Amino acid sequence: KASGWILLLCFEGAAATAYETWFSSVYLGGLAGELGLSVTIASLLTSVLWIGSLVQVGGLFVSGESGSLKTQTLRLAIIARSLWLIPLGAAAYWGLVSTQPFPVHRWFEMVCVVAISVAVLAQTGNPLWMAWIRGIVPTHFQGRFWGIRQRYCMIALVTANALGALIVAWKWRGL
Repeated sequence: KASGWILLLCFEGAAATAYETWFSSVYLGGLAGELGLSVTIASLLTSVLWIGSLVQVGGLFVSGESGSLKTQTLRLAIIARSLWLIPLGAAAYWGLVSTQPFPVHRWFEMVCVVAISVAVLAQTGNPLWMAWIRGIVPTHFQGRFWGIRQRYCMIALVTANALGALIVAWKWRGL
């Protein structure tokens, strides 16, 4: 039964790596540059991860709240990943339904706010996640687990970067 959890955690690591790569400041900043947005928006997008890292210590304070580490970790992760539905939904509406031109600047301002919020939530949840995983993976297997998980993450990182580079280099018609 434990091997099923281990495999699931490896796939979760790969999916999280791909997700964080595609929504990372590098690709969003590159996309902003490709679309000719201001330097302010592009620089804000490239600094998002550092802003989120400043609050990583907050995870230690959150862990003192009532509830299990699993519940707290999953709550923060679900909220953080769900926030991306806001700019994705807005892009779908403005791109497919609205008769007005796509508001590129407004959309990227929205992305900046969401990206900072996601970075703060994700970095707050990192210490909680590490403590939770330490409790799940048996002590004698932790080294092997992290090695196996790292393989999945590296494959996802290489694949996500290759796909991300293609997306950033691709020019949309009408934008």
